[in-house]
Amino acid sequence: MQIVYKEEVLKSEKDLEDVFHIREVFKEKIDEKKLEE
Repeated sequence: MQIVYKEEVLKSEKDLEDVFHIREVFKEKIDEKKLEE
């Protein structure tokens, strides 16, 4: 859920870069449906 927090609450350039990296590295393990809840 750290991804959603960084995207929706923090939104700094660094946070969005982190999210991009996390999504790329863990794309096989991230359940996007859970993030939408």
